[in-house]
Amino acid sequence: MAVAGVLATTAIVLTGCGIPNLPGPTPTVPDRSEQDAVNAINEVPGVAGSNLNGGSTGLPWLNDIGIDMALEKDYPGDKAKLLNYVLAQLWSQNEVEPTTGVRVHMSVLNGTTVNTPVFLYPIGKSIGFTHTDAPFTVGEAEMIEHFGKWPGKVPTLPVELAKLPTSPPLVQP
Repeated sequence: MAVAGVLATTAIVLTGCGIPNLPGPTPTVPDRSEQDAVNAINEVPGVAGSNLNGGSTGLPWLNDIGIDMALEKDYPGDKAKLLNYVLAQLWSQNEVEPTTGVRVHMSVLNGTTVNTPVFLYPIGKSIGFTHTDAPFTVGEAEMIEHFGKWPGKVPTLPVELAKLPTSPPLVQP
């Protein structure tokens, strides 16, 4: 019995020192990062660019993910399909579980320093999101209801959005 006590104490001490006493699972690098989702969003024709905001707070019950994105002037695409695609992309990353919600801010470039915001509430409602906060944020429960358990399936770009004409690059004088 004394030998068992010594072995148990030794195992606890070694574990406390960071020396593993038994093989176990090793941490893995996320196979779909937040940046992967943003890169997919930025590849949509008519999306001028986007930036992530939010993320892990260090507390598992207070993580959110958000995106600020700009559309080219006179964006011809279906904004409801785009919003659904953006939300699905953000939900599909497995780097930070958005436990408080997924936030989207969308604006349209208008040739000045101030972009025109896109009012997302009616667009979100048209695709089934009803419990949003300001700014446009979909809570975890509604994201699960719409896209399934986190992390969701990586979405494919809807054909209607993939075939949009793109604006020529801006020419500098």
